[in-house]
Parts: sequence; structure tokens; C-alpha cells
Amino acid sequence: MKRRLSKIWIGIAAAAVVAVVAFALGSGGGKMTDGRPVVKIGLIFPLTGNSAHLGHAMKGAAEIAVLHANKNPGNRYEYRLITEDSRLQMPVAANIANKMVSVDRVDAMLSFSAEVVNVVSAIAERGRVIHFGISVDRAGAKGRYNFINWTMPEATTQKMTEIIKARGFKNVAIISLNQSGSLANSEMLRDKLSAAGIKNSLHVFNGDVRDFKSDIARMRASGVDIYVLRLFDPMMSIFIRQLREAGDTATITSIEMFNTIADPSIIEGLWFVDTATAEGAISDEIMRHSKSEVSWGIGQIYDNVMMIVHAFEVAPDRAGAIDVLVGLREFDGVVGRLVQDKDGIFHSSATLKEIRGGRQVIIK
Repeated sequence: MKRRLSKIWIGIAAAAVVAVVAFALGSGGGKMTDGRPVVKIGLIFPLTGNSAHLGHAMKGAAEIAVLHANKNPGNRYEYRLITEDSRLQMPVAANIANKMVSVDRVDAMLSFSAEVVNVVSAIAERGRVIHFGISVDRAGAKGRYNFINWTMPEATTQKMTEIIKARGFKNVAIISLNQSGSLANSEMLRDKLSAAGIKNSLHVFNGDVRDFKSDIARMRASGVDIYVLRLFDPMMSIFIRQLREAGDTATITSIEMFNTIADPSIIEGLWFVDTATAEGAISDEIMRHSKSEVSWGIGQIYDNVMMIVHAFEVAPDRAGAIDVLVGLREFDGVVGRLVQDKDGIFHSSATLKEIRGGRQVIIK
């Protein structure tokens, strides 16, 4: 009997240890609290599906930022992550955001992609939870508690227009996904090209389109000499393959969206306009941690976490963190100087890149 009771108590003790360890790791911090009050940051990123490689890279960036913040003995708070898979679907993201606000009681949230950001921002505003989005749609920053940290279309489309003009292209086909963020960027590029006197046409496709052959034939017949793509993968890869199969030798480029291609060999040697990018040691550390070559967005996610950390550490109390962020006019981030406008958008500079050996190289 004694031996049986001993086994039972050993089993209970072992289960308790497993539960404690699971709780500590599940909190996102990778360890139990060190005695400081905890600030919880919810991550709503695509961790499965076609954009999973982007979501995991951004998750890794947030993990490194939290690791750096928690190593600072002068910080008053300990920072933890709660990570959920948005699958890049609005209903899923809405459910996650509601859970994070009402059940997990997070202090802040980070999300990615325009339509997901817009859904989360409404929930964040109602719940009075700080929210940073990765988006080109300004609507995602609506309200006091919402912010966007991204190189906005004003900067990327201006840089693309200048390059197209300088390189002498005469007929531009803009290929866009029928999605708010892609359309905002594509329509602004169309307007800037038209203002510069450059012939252009905008072609919009729903996300389920896989056959572009007849559209490509019409574009070729019109004398297009450069294609600017605003598509997510796999649409991006399919369009490029069908363009090449048609024998089209026109230049292929993109604003940002080459980053969505999981196999960079498809775009080897091509140039494109991108958002501000983290470089050097911090970028290398994040990519090593994530076991990924993805650099898109990782600097912005790191900076978003660090701005949240800054706000909580500077504010006299938790409730004051939002006041610090609203009043934060500039922030020196790993992607460069971030400047906040009156609408809660942190702006940064566009870059020109080329794919060399499967990696993105900044030209200028």
C-alpha cells in the first residue's frame, strides 16, 4: 500500500513539474517570471499556409526583441509573447484578437497584412489595447491605440516611379491582387506614373486566379516593357512562369512582394523596390534564430516590440504607455529613423534591392 501511494505522489509531482514548465514556455518568454510585473504581447502572424515563412521570420524577430529587453536589468517589466496563427484569414484573426484581449489580457498586439491588420485594429481600439500593424493601408492605424510601422506607398511608389523614368521604360503594366493593401499601393503607383507622363495600365486579379495566359497575351500585344507585380505567392510565381513561357522578355519587378516568394531562384537577378530593412548583426541574429533567410518585416517587428518596451518603461504606469506612444514623434530603430505622423503611422525610407545568389542585396 505504501509503495502504491508513493508512486501516486511521484506521478502527481511529475505532472505538476510538467505543467509548470509548459506554462512557462507557453507564455512566450521561455522562462518563468523573474519577479518583475509582466507585459504580455500578442503576435497574430501566419504560421501555416503560403505565407508561413514570413510569419515565422517575424515571430523570430519578436522573440529576439523580447530576449534583448528581458536581459536589461534596468527594465521594470518582464516581456512575454503569446503567439497565434492567423492563417492570413480575417475571421481567424478576429477570433484570435478577441481571445487575446478578453482571455489572455494582453497589453499589446502585433499583426501582419492589410486586411488582418484592419480587423485586429477595430478590436484593439474597443479593448484599449496597443496594436502595431505591418500594412500599407492607412486604415489600420485608425484610432488612438493603433499604429502602423511600415514604409508606406508614398515612399515606395515614388522610388519606383523615379527608377522607371530614369531607366527609360515607356509602357508599364501594374499587376495587382484584389486586396486593400495591394490596391492602395498599385493605384498610387498608377497615379504617380501618369503624373510623370509614363504610359501605364492597372490589371487587378482575385486571389484564386491561376491562369494569366490570355491577360499576358493582351499585355504583350500592347507593348508592355516592364511589369510591376503586387501579388502574393503562389500567384506571383505562377504569373512569372507563365510570362516566361510566353517568351516575354520585358523587365519583371515588384514593390515589396518579391518577399513573399518562398523559392527565390524564380526571381534570381531581378531588382525591386522594398521597404526599409534591418542590416548587420541584428538582422543576422534574427535570421539565425529563425533559421530563415527572410529579411522582410523582421526589422519592423523588432522595432515595434522595442517601441512597446520603451513606452512601458518610460510611462509612470501601465495606463500611461499609450500616451508615450502617441507622443513619440521619432524613434531610432534597426531599420533607421522612424517618424510618426498625426495618424499614428511610423514612416521609413524605401530601398532598392536585387536578388543575388538567392539573397536580397541592397543597392541603395
